[in-house]
Amino acid sequence: MKKFTYSSFIILLLLIFACDKIGDSDLNPEVEDDPTIVLNEVLLDGVENIMLQAFSIGNHSVQLTSNTSNTNIDIYNWANLSDTWFSLFSAIIKARNLEAIGNEQGNPNYEALGIILRSWLFSVLTDAYGDIPYSEGAQGQESGVLFPSYDAQADIYTGPEGLLAELRRANGLINTSGNVVDASVDLIYGGDMAKWQKFCNSLRLRLLMRISDKEDVAQEMQNIVSNEPIFNNVTDGAQLQFKGEQASSHPLFNLNPTDFEAVRLSQTALEFFETYKDPRLGQFARPTEATAGTSSPEYLGWVSGATGCDTDNTGSLLGLPYFDFPGFPVIGQDVRSRGIMMNHDELEFILAEAAEKGLITGSAGDHYKAGIQSSITYHNADLADFGWKTFDDFYENSGVAYQDDPGQIVIQKWAALYFVGLEGYFDMRRRLAEFNYNWDAIPFLTPTCGNSNSDNLPLRFTYPVEEGRLNSSNYEEAVSRMGGDTQNTRMWLLQ
Repeated sequence: MKKFTYSSFIILLLLIFACDKIGDSDLNPEVEDDPTIVLNEVLLDGVENIMLQAFSIGNHSVQLTSNTSNTNIDIYNWANLSDTWFSLFSAIIKARNLEAIGNEQGNPNYEALGIILRSWLFSVLTDAYGDIPYSEGAQGQESGVLFPSYDAQADIYTGPEGLLAELRRANGLINTSGNVVDASVDLIYGGDMAKWQKFCNSLRLRLLMRISDKEDVAQEMQNIVSNEPIFNNVTDGAQLQFKGEQASSHPLFNLNPTDFEAVRLSQTALEFFETYKDPRLGQFARPTEATAGTSSPEYLGWVSGATGCDTDNTGSLLGLPYFDFPGFPVIGQDVRSRGIMMNHDELEFILAEAAEKGLITGSAGDHYKAGIQSSITYHNADLADFGWKTFDDFYENSGVAYQDDPGQIVIQKWAALYFVGLEGYFDMRRRLAEFNYNWDAIPFLTPTCGNSNSDNLPLRFTYPVEEGRLNSSNYEEAVSRMGGDTQNTRMWLLQ
C-alpha cells in the first residue's frame, strides 16, 4: 500500500512547517493501516483546530465577540497566525492516509471520507493564506518532492484535481448501502454515509459561492440543488460530537477561566440581538450576575478594538454552552460539546443568496427564513424567554421578516456563523470585496475602534516565517504571483 508517512520527506516538511508545533505522536513513522484510527485522528485534529480558531480569531474578526486583554485580532494587527498552517497541514497528512488506506483496501467510503476531509481542510488553508502547497503539499515519501511548490488559488479551486473536482469525485465514490464505516469512530455522523454525502455536496455549494464573483457557478450550483443530496434539516449538519474523554474533549475545555473571562459579547452583536429580541442572545452570552435568573435579564456588550475603547469595561461573558464560568465545564449540554464544520443554517443562507442573485431557482425569502429557524433550533434558543410564542411569531413580528433586501441575508448569516471556525471572517471579507471594500455595504459593521490597519479588515494570514527560510524559492514565487505577503495582500478570491 502507498502510505503517506512521516519519513524522510515528511520530516523535512515538518521542518518547513516548524515541527515543534506538531505533537510527538505524529512523528511515529509507522502509520496505522486501520482506517478507523486514522479517521478518528483526522476528525479530532481538524475540528479541534477550527474550534480554537473560532474562539481566538473568527468571532473577534467580525465583531461577534471582543477580547478585553489581547486585542491584536480586534485591532487588525494579525502578525504570526501560523498555528493554523501547521495544525491543518498535520491533519491533511492524516486525511491523505485515510484516502490511501480506503483505496488499497477497496473501501470507497473511507477513500471518499479522506477526500472530503482533506478538501475541507485545504479550503480553510487556501482561504486563509491564498496560494499554498496543494498538489505537492503533505505528500508521501514516494513522491520525491522535497520542497513543495505553491499552487495558484484559482487552480486549487477550479483545476482538474482542485477542491471542487475532488469533492465531485468523492460524491461519486460514496456507497450509502455498503462498505460500512465504523460508527464508533465517526464522531460526525456515526457511520451514516448518506449524511456524509450531504455534507460533501453542501461543502461544494459553500465553495462555489466563495468563487461566484470570479467564475460562472450557476450551472453547477443548480445541478447540485436539483440532483444531489444536500442538508435539508438541522440534524444533517456536520458537527463533531466530543465525548468528554481526555482524548476526545472539547478543545476550549483545556483553556482556563482567565482565557474565557477576557472574551465578551461584542457591542455590535448585542445591538443586533437586542434590536430583534433574538432568543439566541440567551445562548451566546450570559446575563449580568444581578439579573441572572430574573424575568428581566440584562446583557452587556464590549466595544471591539483597542484597550480603552470600551470605557465602561462591560460586556457579557460567553453563554453557558461555551464555558461554565466561573466553575469548570460540564460535558454534554447542547452545543457545548460539539465542534461545527458546517451547519444546515449556513447552507440555507447560501441558497438564499444564490436565489437572490439568480444563480439557482427558488425563493430567497424561503431559504432566508429556513436559515434563521434552523439556527435558532440548533442553538436550543428559548423563544418564550424573549417574549415570543412561536418561531412564526418571532419571524413576523420582530422585524426580521424578509423584505427583498439582500442585506438581510448578510446580517443573518453573520449571526448564524457564531463559533463556526473562520467562516464568518471568510464570508464578511468576501462581502467587502464584492463592494470594493466599502464598509457602507455592510452597515451593521464598522472598522473597529483604534485599529492599526487604517480601517482595513485584514485580507489574509501571512505565511509562517519558516517558509521563507526553508522553502524559499517556492515561497518567493508564490509571493510574487500574489503581489506580496502582507495581511492586506489580495489573493485571487479577492481580486
